[in-house]
Amino acid sequence: LARATETLFGQQTGMMRRTLIDVGFAKDLAPFVTQRLVDGMVQQGGFPIAPDQVFTYWREEVEPESVPLLDDVRDDVVRAWKMQQALPLARAKAEQLAQQAAQSGQPLVAVFPDNASQVIRSDPFSWMTRGAMPGGMPMRPTLSPVKGQAGDRRVSVAGAGEDFMRAVFDLQVGQVGVAVNQPQTFVYVVRIEAEEPSDQQRREAFFAAGLTNELAELAQLQLGDIVRDWYSTLEREYEIKWSRPPLPTGNFE
Repeated sequence: LARATETLFGQQTGMMRRTLIDVGFAKDLAPFVTQRLVDGMVQQGGFPIAPDQVFTYWREEVEPESVPLLDDVRDDVVRAWKMQQALPLARAKAEQLAQQAAQSGQPLVAVFPDNASQVIRSDPFSWMTRGAMPGGMPMRPTLSPVKGQAGDRRVSVAGAGEDFMRAVFDLQVGQVGVAVNQPQTFVYVVRIEAEEPSDQQRREAFFAAGLTNELAELAQLQLGDIVRDWYSTLEREYEIKWSRPPLPTGNFE
């Protein structure tokens, strides 16, 4: 639910994305009024698009902002601390298992038969995707969902973020590595089974296409991250403290 993203689009309104955080903290949200959040795309006119999931929610109460007492959140703090301390241990164990799988050269199901039901054979996925939009409307690239089959269950990799994708796509076909999800709650041993199209074919297509809209948008997204990191570094290194609210933006005479 926390990762569900509703994408609204229309010929007149364009495209807008919102999450539960965006809609749940709206000041005009009345209590006990049923609301709906679609994890997917919602068309404003035109043909329907089947959503991945639909959530129904309502606001029960609003608590004033405050800093909780340690005794009230001790269990949560201890749990978070344990997860933080466990990550290096889990990564070390995963790297050990990855080395074992790499030496065998076999699929993970064959290497770890006792845990075969926990091995996820993913559907084909790309690092990023645009999705389908009617009327030729542009849609910004987003991280692709990672879904697959574990035994007789359909599952998905929760929190497959940038670090997860980078670790996976740094591997070549047949190689085994380790990838961590975005919340850093799971460490995965990953083996690349196949890659389509080949790296050489993608490279040739990339240079043949030149500067595409997709490439320009990705560069713009990366530029935004660079600028934000630069501002954060300046504030941290020079210990900048803002003593006044930011000036309003707009046109002035």
